[in-house]
Amino acid sequence: MIRTITADNSFNIKAKLVDYGQLVKMRLTFTVVLSAVLGYLIAFQNGIDFQAMLALTIGGFLVVGSANGINQIIEKDFDNKMLRTNNRPLATDRMSIGEAVIFCTITGVSGVAILGNYLNQLSAILGLVSLVSYAFLYTPLKRYSSFAVFVGAFPGAIPPLLGWVAARGTLDMGGISLFALQFIWQFPHFWAIAWILDDDYKRAGYNLLPSKDGRNKKSALLTVLYTLALIPISATPFFIGISGSISLSVAIVCGILLSIQAIRLFNSCEIKEAKRGRPAFIWAKMNALVDPYAISALYEAAKAGVKVDLIVRGPCCLRPGVPGISENVRVISTVDKFLEHSRITYFQNGDKPEVYLGSADWMPRNFRRRVELLFPIEDPRLKSRIVDGILGVTLADNVKARVLQSDGTYIRAKPQPGEPKIRSQVEFQNMAREFSTGEGIHARGATPPPMILPNRSESH
Repeated sequence: MIRTITADNSFNIKAKLVDYGQLVKMRLTFTVVLSAVLGYLIAFQNGIDFQAMLALTIGGFLVVGSANGINQIIEKDFDNKMLRTNNRPLATDRMSIGEAVIFCTITGVSGVAILGNYLNQLSAILGLVSLVSYAFLYTPLKRYSSFAVFVGAFPGAIPPLLGWVAARGTLDMGGISLFALQFIWQFPHFWAIAWILDDDYKRAGYNLLPSKDGRNKKSALLTVLYTLALIPISATPFFIGISGSISLSVAIVCGILLSIQAIRLFNSCEIKEAKRGRPAFIWAKMNALVDPYAISALYEAAKAGVKVDLIVRGPCCLRPGVPGISENVRVISTVDKFLEHSRITYFQNGDKPEVYLGSADWMPRNFRRRVELLFPIEDPRLKSRIVDGILGVTLADNVKARVLQSDGTYIRAKPQPGEPKIRSQVEFQNMAREFSTGEGIHARGATPPPMILPNRSESH
């Protein structure tokens, strides 16, 4: 009996610790505290005071954790509506509001007190300002205006400034330059997240992209402008003498790379191509499709008119053919003699088709908890071979393909009257023989004509 009680208590304590970790947003808090510590390390002059750095770490952690907890207290009912947040302890009632309020009050007061007693009063003031502005200004404003992102950038930029002030005790150009750098960086950082999670945010009534219409050219353009602004601002620490040429080079290169990605976002978006009436297709081949964000993005694309053809050999949580949601989506599963593991994604993207090969199925663990690889295919002949010779042939399979229905059942594909039988793995074997003997069209360097798929891309 004693052993049983001990096991149950151990489980409850572990579960409670996990809940508190979610309440303070452990990973986010860690990165914020890290930026404060880095600000301290940049600023110190006469050797590192490890006691001061420990106080900064503990005090900063408590302040940030308290702000994150108050954020969840205020947004409890809204967290329930979003896939990203509906498993938080307050949203699921695993923790009461009263318990969270007590915890956040103790951690917030303790954190500010530690900053003031072990560092300096200015550090305590900065910690208090960041807590109050994040929890009581940024958080409620999110429900009403995308201006909240601007407001939230102030507490978000305080940590490196706090680290600087903890080391020097004064507010000067060095600390202000670090504040400015992190302030501007937060806009493209947050808008990138908001772009990906726009559908999820809208479930809770949030509109956090700079344009009220969400994902559009205006939002993408502002993201480009802020990433470009990062380049000269990231050079400021060098010109005021607090960093060297190596950090300057790294900062500029990183700023340029980030700007390139923002420009790519501005130049092309598959959903926008469909709305312009230009060709917009998504073809993808994988073993499993279970990630809710990926599925939500595919639904959004389909509703915008993008034709989506998916080859999912195993589990698929997306439902095709649902009126008003996924009428433009078709999902097939092909199971034959040989086990296939290729992961391919093809975006028609107007007149600029893109083909990617990857290592991962579309699953939460692969997107958010593992290091996976996705790389583009640039050679036109290889693109054609992959799109027409692999994806096209598999989508045309009418012997071993099963077509997923809106109710989750599968119906075996059959040739239409007058349509030849196509068994994709047999076609792959035939192509391999041609390529090995030099008879294949790609082996001769030619590009095949686009494959016309019966009842595939034209209708769903």
